[in-house]
Amino acid sequence: MMDDAKLLEKVISEFEALTHIPRPSGHEKAVSDYLKKHFEEIGCTVKQDEHFNIIAELPATKGKENAPRTILQGHMDMVCVAEPGVSYDPLTDPIKMQRTAEYLTADGTSLGGDDGIGVAEILTAMQCTEEHGPLRAIITVDEEQGMTGARHLSADHLKNAQYLINCDSEDYHIMTVGSAGSVNLDYTRALTRKESDLPAYRITAEGLRGGHSGERIGDGRGNAIRTLALALHALAQEGDVELVSLTGGTARNAIPPTAEAIVRTAMDERSIARLLAAEEKRFHAIYGEADPAMKFTLHPA
Repeated sequence: MMDDAKLLEKVISEFEALTHIPRPSGHEKAVSDYLKKHFEEIGCTVKQDEHFNIIAELPATKGKENAPRTILQGHMDMVCVAEPGVSYDPLTDPIKMQRTAEYLTADGTSLGGDDGIGVAEILTAMQCTEEHGPLRAIITVDEEQGMTGARHLSADHLKNAQYLINCDSEDYHIMTVGSAGSVNLDYTRALTRKESDLPAYRITAEGLRGGHSGERIGDGRGNAIRTLALALHALAQEGDVELVSLTGGTARNAIPPTAEAIVRTAMDERSIARLLAAEEKRFHAIYGEADPAMKFTLHPA
């Protein structure tokens, strides 16, 4: 039996190995192949389905063959985002994990603790030598963008098990009995295009904290795209504003921390700055505690 310190080191070691494998949602084959081989080395019988979900069966220890089967479940994909100015290709670049006495972090990118640490815990549990009944690990793909791995998982893999422990929670020592949900919407609108020779300006909403849209959605943080859209609406109430482009966000399930618009308008720069200052003040009255660093920037485009 491993003591707590050795157990923690084992989990971190398993997690660090995962950080070396790029695994954005929809591109999990490499990490799925790694998990298949690793579970086989542990002594499991492994199935890799056509969607790259992994189902690994570990027999019970001697004398525990009739104990209830327990399923340990997690997902192998991760949200891949980078800080502004950081060069990062989630399809090819590993995560650069950094470790301090208390925390694991990444150098300029998301860490992949959701759900890499859960998968590492499952791998560690399957290697522990304590007596146990039959164990089944189910590691799915594409949880972050629509749970398509779980949707395509055969229900047969849930049979003959009395317990299922989801290893994708946020806190230790807490049993989670509910979770955040999500809906994907595609919105289209016909736009009228025209040539314009009005002065162009680049307006940016930046400094927001962002974060995982499931984990942090209850923290009262602002959405940079919505914040910028409200500011543009306020500008349009004062004069004609022509939208050239509007971009923002990094992933469907991440709260947008930045957004940028290029507009053309006959309004002078001082008037635009005055209106943006008013919108910034309005933002901080609502979100200031959660997003104190939010600001608008204005530059000629």
